[in-house]
Amino acid sequence: MENHKKYVYRFKIRKDLVEQVEINLSFPKLALDLKPIPNAPKWTHLDFKRCPNCKLDLSKNRYCPIAYNLLPYIKKFKDYMTFKEIEIDVITKERTYSKKTSMADGLSSLFGLVMASSGCPDLDWLRPMVNTHLPFATGSETAHRALSTYVLAQYYRKKKGLEPDFELNDLVNIYKEISIINSAFLKRLKGNNELTDSMLEPLQKLSCFTIFTVASIEDKFMKEIKDIFYKYIN
Repeated sequence: MENHKKYVYRFKIRKDLVEQVEINLSFPKLALDLKPIPNAPKWTHLDFKRCPNCKLDLSKNRYCPIAYNLLPYIKKFKDYMTFKEIEIDVITKERTYSKKTSMADGLSSLFGLVMASSGCPDLDWLRPMVNTHLPFATGSETAHRALSTYVLAQYYRKKKGLEPDFELNDLVNIYKEISIINSAFLKRLKGNNELTDSMLEPLQKLSCFTIFTVASIEDKFMKEIKDIFYKYIN
């Protein structure tokens, strides 16, 4: 396995204006590579509108890992009108994903990748999905990947002698905790004079995806995809 994994997000805003960012992740835990940020603003501090379910120790952590790691990208794109349709490429070593869509959709995908690899303990559950990151995924695709990842994790738990959860009893709880974090992070950003409202839209999209994933796990999605697995069932 390689030491690093790289995602390049290229936003073609106009013919003469392209914004590009690189996300570098280190194996084995797909940790986000980020240079230290001097004088990070107050809204990135852990005690600023802290998530109600935050598990980090304030005495050992000055910054919210999500806010701190998203800061460079929020600063880079905060003055753009994110509702406008543009061309976006997401480039990896293996392939390139391209779509004509709103900047908000592209930033939602980018922000989701950064948040999942930020070091927030409650978002670490999503870390395995970073390895198969799917830009511009639909709600159904995200739910499918979430379910598949969770079941594979239970296989590894069983191999290690731990109690597996093949009934998916804890999966909904994990995503409900993630939903709380998404909502709290939006509150962290709202009303902040350093930011623009345009940065809220990508995060609101992520929040909706999380809610959809919870609903999918609890409701009809699993019944809908069951027939795809007919060969394993019959």
